[in-house]
Amino acid sequence: NNLRVPPMCQVQRTSDLTGYTSTTAIAWNNEAFDTDDMYTSATSTTNVTIQTAGIYAVTFAGAARGSATISRVLPGIYANSSQLVSMDSVVISGVVAQWNISTIDDFSVGTNITARVNIIGGSAYLIDGASPLNDETTRLTVVWLGQKS
Repeated sequence: NNLRVPPMCQVQRTSDLTGYTSTTAIAWNNEAFDTDDMYTSATSTTNVTIQTAGIYAVTFAGAARGSATISRVLPGIYANSSQLVSMDSVVISGVVAQWNISTIDDFSVGTNITARVNIIGGSAYLIDGASPLNDETTRLTVVWLGQKS
């Protein structure tokens, strides 16, 4: 019954993801909650797969660091490898960047939701398991809002 327990999932990085390259989806290592079997690490550590068609709110929040000055950080949310939304995030102290982006979209069953970060400038990137500024994990949250009419 979707009115009692709507489909939703949150996956996280609980440890730093080192050696990250911006051409790959982030690999998640923790499932905070999942009410609709959207995340299965045995199948894919990068995908949250829609199991119930409808309108969803998707949020990607986190932080990245580099060993040298980062000039731009462009986090993005993707559906089946097509970018849905991206933004320029705030670069703090030259080597740390944080973001919180979201979108609302209509998804069909089987749509794979992923998150990527394009980091420009700097080197030796890592995606923070716990943000150095507010101690929150990098995370992707997918919440069903209702059926499309």
